[in-house]
Amino acid sequence: MTLPVRLLFDGAPDHNKALAQLRALRCFNDLRLSGRLYPSRLQREPLSLYRRLVLRMLDAEAAGASQQDMARHIFSNDYTDEKWFSPDRPLRERVRRALRRGHALMRRGYRRLLS
Repeated sequence: MTLPVRLLFDGAPDHNKALAQLRALRCFNDLRLSGRLYPSRLQREPLSLYRRLVLRMLDAEAAGASQQDMARHIFSNDYTDEKWFSPDRPLRERVRRALRRGHALMRRGYRRLLS
């Protein structure tokens, strides 16, 4: 059984938003008419560097890496024991911020990325 679908669009979007809405409408129409999405219609936005960092940190945490190991591996060019253990702890705080952001995304924060 199929149910009706209502699509809502901003009536006066800026140029980039209008293009994204048109792509979404084309994808929806393809799905409606053929029952499938065509890869050529999909345009994936590259992940920002920070989101990549967050995902790498979450992967490392899931694999059981310590925060220091994460910093040593992911920030290999910047990592030194002095930076890790220094009083202001710049690398340690960078790892902790990325993990906090990743955990927030996992707790439903990812929905903001989808809208």
